[in-house]
Amino acid sequence: MLLLLIIAGFQTSSAALSFFIYLIRKYPRVQKKTEIKLKNNENNQNLTMVRLYWLIYLDAIINEVLRFTSPSIGTNRKLMADYHLP
Repeated sequence: MLLLLIIAGFQTSSAALSFFIYLIRKYPRVQKKTEIKLKNNENNQNLTMVRLYWLIYLDAIINEVLRFTSPSIGTNRKLMADYHLP
């Protein structure tokens, strides 16, 4: 998912990263858990694409930020009818 952010373009990427920073600062518990996951680094390895792939919590946060806020114009969703969860 992180690679998708990098490839998608700089404006949408910068908007998504801005939303990410804003929202992670808004929820300190999530920020702390993310820091712990990132610092849980065996043998002080550098962050590689393979290691980023296995950071499932970070991927979930990025997906939630993209779901919650739209980084590009014109992708707003509007509910056309009432929906009730079963």
